[in-house]
Amino acid sequence: MNRMRRCGKSSCTRGFTLVEVLITVAILAVIMGVISTLFISGLKSFSLSQRNSDLQNDTRLSLEIIQNEIRYAEKIFIVDGTEAREHPEKGYSYIYLDEDKLKVMKFESLEEGYETMVLPGLYEKNQEVFEIIPHEVPAESLVLGVTLNARLDETSFALRTEMKMVNIDAEADEDFGQVPGAPGLAVKYLK
Repeated sequence: MNRMRRCGKSSCTRGFTLVEVLITVAILAVIMGVISTLFISGLKSFSLSQRNSDLQNDTRLSLEIIQNEIRYAEKIFIVDGTEAREHPEKGYSYIYLDEDKLKVMKFESLEEGYETMVLPGLYEKNQEVFEIIPHEVPAESLVLGVTLNARLDETSFALRTEMKMVNIDAEADEDFGQVPGAPGLAVKYLK
């Protein structure tokens, strides 16, 4: 008895040839390379978008805190940042740029002293943050400009606003001003 079975060309194919396997593996490798490149690119794009969004949100929040702090001030002066850090005047609160951080130093009382809060975000060092906006026509109220140039690694974001200081008479020089030579890194105010 002959138990061996003979196969014809079309009836008994049992596997793939080495060439077929190598071609399939090469095609799959190319497809996986393209998919992984697209996936990594998408992750980097998402990460960059998230960082930009965080940077913008931090800057907007800081600007909103500044507006809420000084909009209704009764007196406001642009000063050098060292006054706020080293010898603050009693009774006044300060917002100042310290290296790359914005800080709010609120005067609580003579007994309690000052409470300091660091605002979110990193900002360009030595940038002019505060400026009194000059008016050709006398205005009823003073206008204060605030510019924040935030940065995070290679990304930067600038935000600017102008606030009408409703409690300060633009004609009353004793209620506002800028210390000569002060670069606009700090503002002292009285509520």
